Amino acid sequence: MLITLASPDTTDKLCAQWGLDTGGEVNCGVRPNLVVNLRRWIDLSPQYVGRTRAYHMLIINHETGHDLGYGHRTCPGPGLPAPVMMQQIKGLKGCTANAYVYDDNGRFIDGPKVP
Repeated sequence: MLITLASPDTTDKLCAQWGLDTGGEVNCGVRPNLVVNLRRWIDLSPQYVGRTRAYHMLIINHETGHDLGYGHRTCPGPGLPAPVMMQQIKGLKGCTANAYVYDDNGRFIDGPKVP
């Protein structure tokens, strides 16, 4: 896996090679490439203000999930932790922000597939 930390413009160009529109705002991951948008890395997202380490972990876990073949998920229920494959930057839909793949009991945190 190759992880690239890039400016928003470079992220857009790199991700566009795989047909993805990042709009200068988000990251992308297409095997074996993981492109992290420098704007997101520095500015975080509203759900992670003051939690830099957690947001960085979410970015890496989310994009690595794509590399492993996982698609996007949505919130499994109000008050539950958001799956890392949920596009949390677009809102939590009742879930709580979460950067971890597994819960404290070692269970995979999942949610309904996004069509």
